[in-house]
Amino acid sequence: MNKELLILPEHTLGFVKNEFTTLFPHLKLEFYLDNKENPKKLPEGRDLSIELPIGYFTKSIATEVCIYEAMTVAEVEMIIFDRFNIRVKVYRRSGVSWLETAITQDWSLDYQNWQGESTSKYLSGNTQTKEYNHKIDESHN
Repeated sequence: MNKELLILPEHTLGFVKNEFTTLFPHLKLEFYLDNKENPKKLPEGRDLSIELPIGYFTKSIATEVCIYEAMTVAEVEMIIFDRFNIRVKVYRRSGVSWLETAITQDWSLDYQNWQGESTSKYLSGNTQTKEYNHKIDESHN
């Protein structure tokens, strides 16, 4: 099954986060605003709300982005910033904790998700993890 997420400028941050985690249940996205590089201010009295459309932060007309399973974390973070002018970080589940993927940013989303699933199963006492058939991206081996 191919996993793809099409992100449109009108999609809210919350929608993007939920759809991403639906496709990759052991990964999550967190959005950050870099005020030095983004001259737009948030609406009066609002935080980085999950209700804001992702296209709100662009300096020009934003285009759609397609995220797919063979993309690396670095590619995802870069393309979202390039298209929507908002920083994003990918986190991987490890038991009950979430790990930043900065050190493993060259791993594909599919492999990151599998690692999160395997680690979580192991940490929960279930040592029988399914064997991973990595058919797309072998660059992390």
